[in-house]
Amino acid sequence: MSGVLSVLAQRGRGGAGVGSEIAEWADSPERVVLVWVIGGAILIGVIALLVKMKMDKD
Repeated sequence: MSGVLSVLAQRGRGGAGVGSEIAEWADSPERVVLVWVIGGAILIGVIALLVKMKMDKD
C-alpha cells in the first residue's frame, strides 16, 4: 500500500509543478487577455453549435 501512496504523492507533486508553470505563463496581462479571448471564442462556438443542432432538430 505504501508504494501506491508514494506513486500518488509523486503524481501530486508533478501536477502542482505543471499548475505553477501555467500560473507563471499566464502571469502577464497580455496572456490573460489571450486566454479570455480564446475561451470566449470556444464558448461562442459551442453555443452556436448547440443552437444549430436545436434548429435542425425542429
